[in-house]
Amino acid sequence: VAGSPLLHIPRKETFIPMYGAYGTGFRNKKHIASQQLILNYCFGHPDSTILLFPYGVGVNYINHNKTMANVKIQWAKHGTINQDDRFLNRSPIEMESEQNSRLAFDYVAIRDIAAGEEIFLDYGDAWERAWEDHVKVWEERRATKRNDSDYMSAHQWNTKFGNATLRTTEEALVDPYPANVHTRCHADLVDTPLKSWKKPGKVWEWSWQQCGFACEIVGRTRRVPTDDYVYNITLKTEALHRWDHRKVHSLTFDNVPREAIRFFDVKCSTDLHQDDVFRHPIVIPDRMLPQEWRIEGRTSSAPVKNMRDEEL
Repeated sequence: VAGSPLLHIPRKETFIPMYGAYGTGFRNKKHIASQQLILNYCFGHPDSTILLFPYGVGVNYINHNKTMANVKIQWAKHGTINQDDRFLNRSPIEMESEQNSRLAFDYVAIRDIAAGEEIFLDYGDAWERAWEDHVKVWEERRATKRNDSDYMSAHQWNTKFGNATLRTTEEALVDPYPANVHTRCHADLVDTPLKSWKKPGKVWEWSWQQCGFACEIVGRTRRVPTDDYVYNITLKTEALHRWDHRKVHSLTFDNVPREAIRFFDVKCSTDLHQDDVFRHPIVIPDRMLPQEWRIEGRTSSAPVKNMRDEEL
């Protein structure tokens, strides 16, 4: 069905920790809240410290379904997709100095697959138990409202309050916005000819590439004919991408319309960064895990077979 080279991470306990306490301008590195989302796409085993991340085309879209699984994983043939069987006989410590990928999976059909049928993989019993436990705890918290922190993403906030009157900086001290969102103003305020954005009929297009600049609401003025507000804002320019050599400047604009201002997520504050998110690697089948990869003292309950279909 597919093949994929693998990046190996010898020690999973050091793999991309996710720190807690967002909203303070930095992450509290003394509080490891969880691990990064990429862990959910890695393969691992309870008896080993090694993680394997597949980066072949499309393979990370294969979802879990124990009863409907139609593919399995096996080690790629030696010499294909950069597979080097010698790595199956090396310990995690020996693999730490290796920077290049020398392992690969084949995703093999275990039955006929119809055209248009979704590809499923059994992620393993340990993964399924972890998921069921996670859902149970989440449902309990939801039922008792202990998990209800009124979290709303910036997208949800814009959808619900996209036309609402914005609070000034002083008002926000008394009635603050959620710590996970902040206001940004459209880049056209800076990137268009001086005050040309004030021409009637200006359309503020917020494409997925448009993230504007961080801004604060200094004041607002009601427009009598339209019975809405325009805003006085301070804006700080910043480099928006690696090729943007824009210098940092603080700029002031007045009479900025509401549609030129939106809420954005504060870095590392979205729902996938919450402390209680699900994180668990896909389980490498026990038959595939080399003895050299196992934590000392742990052995397989059955003979370990690291080989492929033709050798099983």
